[in-house]
Amino acid sequence: MLYYRCKCGNSTAWGSMPPDRCATCDDCGSDLALGPDGHRDPTPHEFIARPVETDQGGATISRCRYCYLTAAEIEKRKQGRTP
Repeated sequence: MLYYRCKCGNSTAWGSMPPDRCATCDDCGSDLALGPDGHRDPTPHEFIARPVETDQGGATISRCRYCYLTAAEIEKRKQGRTP
């Protein structure tokens, strides 16, 4: 298991694979890295539209190519973090 953290230390993650490229700290804006020399420039979410079948027929859904979340899911997570 590897330990990843942002520059300010408020966002952390454990895992055998690195966090998504678009994962950033809400406080300092840096990405999560193994050490102070491993931080890259933050990568913004990049949305890709894909067709899906629903009960009402065909539709299109846009998801981030890195974390696979929709824009609505990302916004909901951000709202859940604010006091």
